[in-house]
Amino acid sequence: MNKLDDRDIRVALRKMVSTYKNAKVFDEYTTYSGKSRADLVAINGHVNAFEIKSDYDSLSRLENQVKEYDLNFERNCIVAGEKYIEKVSKVVPDHWGIILARRNRESRVSLNYKRVATLNPNLDFVSFAGLLESSKFRKIVLDDNFYEKSGLERGEVNSMFKYDLIAYLDSTLSQYQKSILKKVIRAKLKEE
Repeated sequence: MNKLDDRDIRVALRKMVSTYKNAKVFDEYTTYSGKSRADLVAINGHVNAFEIKSDYDSLSRLENQVKEYDLNFERNCIVAGEKYIEKVSKVVPDHWGIILARRNRESRVSLNYKRVATLNPNLDFVSFAGLLESSKFRKIVLDDNFYEKSGLERGEVNSMFKYDLIAYLDSTLSQYQKSILKKVIRAKLKEE
């Protein structure tokens, strides 16, 4: 077996996700809690996170990474070499995508979907909104009048801590209003 390291896989993955329509790609994207960092994130119609497990990695943190990714990102996918492909398929939930990375006959890294990711049913509004930096989040809330929809005054928005503001909006906005806010957040994340 021809072992693949993180860099080999990352280069091929970056090339693949760069072909996604209107995608902006980020390396090493930290979750809101700071407990995990996605190896690659591609933002287009959704925030898609990728975790790489090369043949030289360990799976010791994978369960915790899955929990963190599920709180923060709309679609999640694991990319693994042949060494771990069977093990990771037993750890990641059914909504996660699984991509096998291996060398082809020309010694290039090929990526093949074993399972395509579906929308994450465990996405946490607070964690997702928290991905956006504080000043940009406040600007959205004020400019798009989400503060009015939640019963806040303009001054209250500026005096609240980011987490408290997000938690308040989470408890007062309707699911529809939160879906609109998530769309605006996604667009702002893409600009960063």
